[in-house]
Amino acid sequence: MGTHQKDQIQKIVDDCSQLLVKRRKRIAFAESATAGYLMAAFACAEHSDVLSGGVVCYDAAIKTNLLSVSPSMIDQFTAESIPVTEAIAAGLANLISADYHIGVTGLLKPGGSETDEKPVGTIYTSILEKGEKLTNKTVFSGTPEQIRDQCLENICMLLIEKMTLSNL
Repeated sequence: MGTHQKDQIQKIVDDCSQLLVKRRKRIAFAESATAGYLMAAFACAEHSDVLSGGVVCYDAAIKTNLLSVSPSMIDQFTAESIPVTEAIAAGLANLISADYHIGVTGLLKPGGSETDEKPVGTIYTSILEKGEKLTNKTVFSGTPEQIRDQCLENICMLLIEKMTLSNL
């Protein structure tokens, strides 16, 4: 990734964290596909204190044992799906105090549960705020690193939009 693209991504994270500070909001992540990348990006932001923490739940056993996702839900929908992503965000809300609990699952590379309807690059995001959820499915393209970066940018934009619209 070029320096310009890295700077652009960090600017979006910084803008998002600045708005979180302004709104007095904190975030927490349950990350599967991104494996802690989102938390690391916010930890490096100017206003890193907006990050409460999170869980890397790459392995399905962490989703079930720590985040209380039903194994039958994973069997029925796969670990990379909207229902599981919503469930990890809800499970996270029981573990970590924050205003926004964000669950992320998806496919950065071939393997796993990919299908024609769920190709590599499919990322599911669920943002839970006081019982209200905003769920998003996006199909990105590129290398695993590029998909991960696009996911980070997308989550920041979703959060910025959510915070901006909720205070009109």
